[in-house]
Amino acid sequence: MKIKHLNLLYLTLLAGYLPCQLLFTLFSFAAFGRLVIPPTLANTAVMLGVVWFALHQSGYPIRRTFSFGKVSASVWIRTLLCAVALLLSKLLFQAMLPVAQVDGGDVVSQTLSGSSMLFSVLLLAVVPALGEEYVFRGVFYRLFREKTGIGIAALTSALYFAMMHFQLEHLFSSLLLGLCSALLLEEAGSLLPSLLLHFLVNSFPVLLTMAAQREDSMLTGFFAVLLALPAIGKGVLALLLAVVSLGLAGLPTLLRQKSALWQTGTERVTGVVTVAILAVWVFFTFVFLR
Repeated sequence: MKIKHLNLLYLTLLAGYLPCQLLFTLFSFAAFGRLVIPPTLANTAVMLGVVWFALHQSGYPIRRTFSFGKVSASVWIRTLLCAVALLLSKLLFQAMLPVAQVDGGDVVSQTLSGSSMLFSVLLLAVVPALGEEYVFRGVFYRLFREKTGIGIAALTSALYFAMMHFQLEHLFSSLLLGLCSALLLEEAGSLLPSLLLHFLVNSFPVLLTMAAQREDSMLTGFFAVLLALPAIGKGVLALLLAVVSLGLAGLPTLLRQKSALWQTGTERVTGVVTVAILAVWVFFTFVFLR
């Protein structure tokens, strides 16, 4: 599949994301009077269907997009530490924004209402992690990597992933999560570490919401101390933690493999242009949403 076809596939997913979410939300309220199942579940199903159809039409073997090999213990440990650094960086960054709020708080509260914790985690953390990691790392990252090398593939798949979340408070954390996931996939040769990382990040709003509902003073007190830092302190600490998360995901190892980071030729130029366009898009979205 050529890069122009990957870009077209992404635009198709992007164009259908909000209409699908709106229709599913309206149906849920019309049928049940409340949001029974998060719209992300419908989005994930539609996204997988569109991607598999595109792969089938292009003749690309779908089995090549699945990679669940054995992962070393050191990678698992670094994945857990990466998740902690990423989550703290995300929390600090969101606290600096004028629209700062718990990530997905409304959807989480509505889903938790009348639902067990296991059911909520399944809908809000497991299903989106499986679908999004497969699409953005298993498909987009893998196919871009075959054409452009690791560097552009990681940036492009991360930007693709970030732009699917639309809200200002999601851009930084989604971009960072996309980069870390791509690096973990590259180093481990398996989607499993990136799936765990994504699951832990998605579980964070559920944990915060449940802690607030149960008045967990220990957890809420810890976050209160972090959020009490001055703006400059939050910014510096958020950036430091972002760098730490990228380091734990394997960036230093890949930087030593310069020949694998960037490939030459027309596909590389196309990849650079794609990254540039997406970066400008992210910038103007950031300015507009402010």
